[in-house]
Amino acid sequence: MKKWIIRKPDSAVVNALLKESDLTPLCAEVLSSRGIKNINEAAAAVQTEELQDPFLLRDMAEAVSVINLAVEKFVPICIYGDYDCDGITSTVMLYSYLECMGADVTYYIPERDEGYGMNCDSIRKLAQHGVKLIITVDNGISAVKEAELIKELGMKLIITDHHQPGASLPEAEAVIDPHRRDCPSPYKNLCGAGVVLKLIAAMEGGSYETAMEQFGDLAALGTVADVVRLDGENRYIVKNGLRLIENTEKAGLVSLIEKSGLKGKKLTSHSIGFMLAPRINAAGRFGSPYLAAKLMLSEDQDESDQLAQELDTLNNLRKNAESDIICEIEKMICEDPSITLKRVLVISGKNWHHGIIGIVASRLMERFLKPCIIITEEGEFSRGSARGCPGFSVFKCLEYCEELLEKFGGHTGAGGFTVKTSRLKGLDNKIQEYARRIHAIMPTVEITADKQLMPQDITAENIDGLKLLEPFGEGCQQPVFAIAGAAIIDIIPLSGGVHTKLKLNLGGK
Repeated sequence: MKKWIIRKPDSAVVNALLKESDLTPLCAEVLSSRGIKNINEAAAAVQTEELQDPFLLRDMAEAVSVINLAVEKFVPICIYGDYDCDGITSTVMLYSYLECMGADVTYYIPERDEGYGMNCDSIRKLAQHGVKLIITVDNGISAVKEAELIKELGMKLIITDHHQPGASLPEAEAVIDPHRRDCPSPYKNLCGAGVVLKLIAAMEGGSYETAMEQFGDLAALGTVADVVRLDGENRYIVKNGLRLIENTEKAGLVSLIEKSGLKGKKLTSHSIGFMLAPRINAAGRFGSPYLAAKLMLSEDQDESDQLAQELDTLNNLRKNAESDIICEIEKMICEDPSITLKRVLVISGKNWHHGIIGIVASRLMERFLKPCIIITEEGEFSRGSARGCPGFSVFKCLEYCEELLEKFGGHTGAGGFTVKTSRLKGLDNKIQEYARRIHAIMPTVEITADKQLMPQDITAENIDGLKLLEPFGEGCQQPVFAIAGAAIIDIIPLSGGVHTKLKLNLGGK
């Protein structure tokens, strides 16, 4: 069972906020329960911060200089992207901008089978095709070995990334990453598309007008899809980008919105995260990321409609494959219920699609309320994807098992690895050993409610007033409320039992 934490707003803070603003009572209570102490903090939490000078990012000036010279001399440039939504939108943004500048530019997005980031085989192929400048987007910060090869092959490299750097940076003409220890830019939470937006603004002399007008929609799409914190500059990008998406003239986005069933509806961060982004990600999981990139670059509505249909089909394949794996796991658990008694759920199967085992791990973590690792056996080697709950570090767990793994990576909440199939039983034992040593009592999955809802709180004005907190996302969650002591009067199945409608009685209301 999930542990409920119900916050209590500070009545003195709420009264002060109501006196000094036009906030609705429920909105003021939510802000208070989230730690807001005064009107200035409330304003900072809900207002969108203007984007700062792009040249505050370390190496931005050097990158602009190298790119401008390459465009001027018609040097062959390749944008090196990534196969997820953030990587695809970043690739399309920079490719489109440089193409409009008259550059000799192409793009390369690795297939999921090639793995994340740059690889030496693709670099050699780019060199054979005459590429002289590689610009990474949403990857590259850890490509030390690949950067050495690029230099050996006589090419130049510019890195734009937002992931954490290692002990040493790759050798390049410029390395733009807000997480560089020596980067003076105060805002650190950009995704890959956000960094590219700033690079385009820097190419425009520091003005965001063209960058936002032409690419703010794609930047918002990448920002929400990559689940970075929606504070500060990211709030600005998403809030303004949502308006641009609603009014977009990009044929690809128009088709994708229609195919997602969102035509004519108000778009929110939820629309992006649960309707648009999964269809773009499906290309990298079940087809080719080039399909999504081609859609985003399409200027023909008929072509866009066809490509959007293909993405929708791939997304349905993803859903079906996910359902099949979960059904197979449910059968395993039925036959051996002891699987669920382990501190960490570790389940493997043969030839499960490696592109969706992370999604399956998330689903099972939510169901069984414990860290979950799903492994697909692919012959001699197996690949795994892990999801953890708050308090349990996936990365530290994998680090503890390092001697058994071929390679691994990740962070506190999620990670991935490759392991020899012959070592799977030993790996499971090592994972359980880590959980026992580090956690005498395993962490519990929690639900945090902003407050306990009372009958008098449920008014149209209060509900409407919560819109001030949008856009919702990581770091600015949609409000959650607890209702205690309500009686269920009626249970009404909707959509053939897919959804359920409840009628409740709370204090006679």
